[in-house]
Amino acid sequence: MTRARRAWMSEKLTWLEKKQKDASVQELRRDARFVPQVSHTFLTLADGSTHPCFIIDVSTAGVAISCEYDPPVGTPLAVGACVGRVIRKFGHGFAVKFADKQSRDDLVRLIIRTPLLQSA
Repeated sequence: MTRARRAWMSEKLTWLEKKQKDASVQELRRDARFVPQVSHTFLTLADGSTHPCFIIDVSTAGVAISCEYDPPVGTPLAVGACVGRVIRKFGHGFAVKFADKQSRDDLVRLIIRTPLLQSA
């Protein structure tokens, strides 16, 4: 793991710890993000190819992904069953904005795909 990645993870964990201890600590984003219990899923590209990936965090509007596959900004793809487009890249991954805002109740079910479900 790179030094920058460790620093980012340290900041993220520190913020999560503060948020857990103090209910007044709030997310400043329009759509609150969360980390799903199961974070491994698959990306599907327009050509039908799939790539395993890791969900960093997710909201009803989009998802932050870490993946060996490195798509250019603007690439349309599906994270599980949620279609979106890569809108930015950062040191350890990229952000996907969903084409349609998702229901928080359905979100995890839609984005998480296991290898068995992927082949069906």
